[in-house]
Amino acid sequence: MPNNQTNNDVYEEAKQLRRNVVTAILVVAVIIAAVFAYNQYNKAKDNQERLDNRMAEIKKIDAENKKVEKANIKLQKEVGTYDTLQATKDFYNHFFNWSSWSQYRDNMKQLQLTYPNIDDDKVVDISGDTIGASVSPTSSYERETFVGEDKGQTGEFVTQSKVYDDGSKSSATWYIVSDYKDGKLDIESMKAYRE
Repeated sequence: MPNNQTNNDVYEEAKQLRRNVVTAILVVAVIIAAVFAYNQYNKAKDNQERLDNRMAEIKKIDAENKKVEKANIKLQKEVGTYDTLQATKDFYNHFFNWSSWSQYRDNMKQLQLTYPNIDDDKVVDISGDTIGASVSPTSSYERETFVGEDKGQTGEFVTQSKVYDDGSKSSATWYIVSDYKDGKLDIESMKAYRE
């Protein structure tokens, strides 16, 4: 019997030791999980704080941009180019922005309706007849504006970019002199210089 008691004691000690090891492992795992969760919480909190700071910065920049835009509009009105710039922006959006021959033709029809005096002057071809037989490129533009010699007159360098389906690109720089008088846009000169 003493042998049996010794075996039971050894068995109980081993059982207790296993419980202690498992408990220790669980305690360590809980501590590691708690540290990990705490670090994740801090990272999320820091990221949210950085995001909030960036959003506040973006709002400040937007507010400043609006002030600058208002000042630019005021200056354009003082110089007399505001109406010309608004009209040329509308004209260029139709003349230079298109992604299909159908859209190009529709844009030219819209220009004929909106600016009939330009269609009559024949300085600019807005007939819509100059379409290709193949797939249309995608056309876009950027412009750089200068104040002209006369009040309300602008001179602009407009860079038209075309991207074709095969990935090739082409561009042309247009020099355009415009004026806005009596509620009408007048394009006095429009010449393309191709690259």
